[in-house]
Amino acid sequence: MELTQHIQEYRAEKVDSPLPNGKEKVKIPDAEGVKHELDPDDVIELSKLGADFKDAAEDRYDELLEAVMAAETHGELNAIDVDRGWPE
Repeated sequence: MELTQHIQEYRAEKVDSPLPNGKEKVKIPDAEGVKHELDPDDVIELSKLGADFKDAAEDRYDELLEAVMAAETHGELNAIDVDRGWPE
């Protein structure tokens, strides 16, 4: 089972720990491939940060879609700033 799926099951209270197979720690690589050892609390916090990032990106997408759908001219479309407002 993937860690992401296991975390979802933990949130749904189907399992007792966010880590699979009774593990006390897991190693997860960052964007540069450097592995970091995380305990259950770290995994929970990381999953919350990931969920917050995803929610913010979806909110920005919805804002842009609304602006595009409301635009009536090429000028209005060109005025939409697609670079700002994304989560970092």
